[in-house]
Amino acid sequence: MNKTMQTPFVESVFQQRMLFITMFLLTAIEFLQNGMFAFAASPIMGETGMSPEEYGLVTVAYACVAIVTISKQRWIIERTGWRQYMLGSILIFI
Repeated sequence: MNKTMQTPFVESVFQQRMLFITMFLLTAIEFLQNGMFAFAASPIMGETGMSPEEYGLVTVAYACVAIVTISKQRWIIERTGWRQYMLGSILIFI
C-alpha cells in the first residue's frame, strides 16, 4: 500500500494548544451569546413592540442566515481573502 503522510495543520504542540484554547473560547462566547439572547427575548420584544410570533420569525431568519453563512464561509474566504472577509464581517456587525 502506498500511504501518503499528511502534514499536520499545526506544527508545534504550543500552536495546537493555542488552537484548542481559541476554539474553546469561541464556543464559550457563542454559548454565552445564545444565553443572553434567550434571556433578553422579553425586553427585546417589549422595546420593539413585537409579538412572540414575530420575534420567533426574526430569530429563525437569523439562524437560517447564520447557517448559510457558516456553510459558505470557506467559499467566501477563498474568493475575498481573510483580510477582506474580516473587514466585511466587522462592518456588517457594526
